[in-house]
Amino acid sequence: MATKTIYPFGQSAPIGGNGYIIVPAPSSSALPPDSLPTADASTKGPIYLVPQYGNTDTKDMYVTVIENGNYVWSKIGTTNVDLTGYATEDWVEARDVDLTVAQYEALVQAGQVDPDKRYFVDEE
Repeated sequence: MATKTIYPFGQSAPIGGNGYIIVPAPSSSALPPDSLPTADASTKGPIYLVPQYGNTDTKDMYVTVIENGNYVWSKIGTTNVDLTGYATEDWVEARDVDLTVAQYEALVQAGQVDPDKRYFVDEE
């Protein structure tokens, strides 16, 4: 099985012996994934990132832990990030307004400058 080791912050070696190892996508939804190597002393330390079965954009994070004297895999989370409530590019761009200096000054005079809009004023 080919693995790719990636170290955080552009380091050429793991910080404190820890790093990130991306393994191939699993062939089933079984836990732990069949794409992980056998948990043993050599797998302890790094975080293993496993693409989710059927959704390779999100990765599950696993570490090797010792449980009842045996090395086992423990899922510690995912790389999935919930961006609900954050502005999208379309939402931001819909608030952009191109104006001339005269148009902008008229808005200011009328007290109609909208704080939720970004005004781009052309000085010509």
